[in-house]
Amino acid sequence: MYDIIRQNFLVGNRGSMTEEERQANISLGMKKAEYAEKNVKNQKLDKTFAGLKAGSKAAFLESLKMFQSNNPNFLSSIINRELASKFWGL
Repeated sequence: MYDIIRQNFLVGNRGSMTEEERQANISLGMKKAEYAEKNVKNQKLDKTFAGLKAGSKAAFLESLKMFQSNNPNFLSSIINRELASKFWGL
């Protein structure tokens, strides 16, 4: 939502836009917001990293160690997938 607002309503260089361009930008922003309201708002959030603590560096590192021990292949599978996609262009 913040990206929609930033891109369509808080345009930084308004002086170079015509009134028609400005109105078209606002209209597009409204359409994006309506789409998000209908299709994105009620989606469930991914809880994969819900247990990670971010209160301090020590707490974060400790919770990350715990996550790695509970999910031993998680990071390696991401790295393998990324490497394969870069190599094979997937």
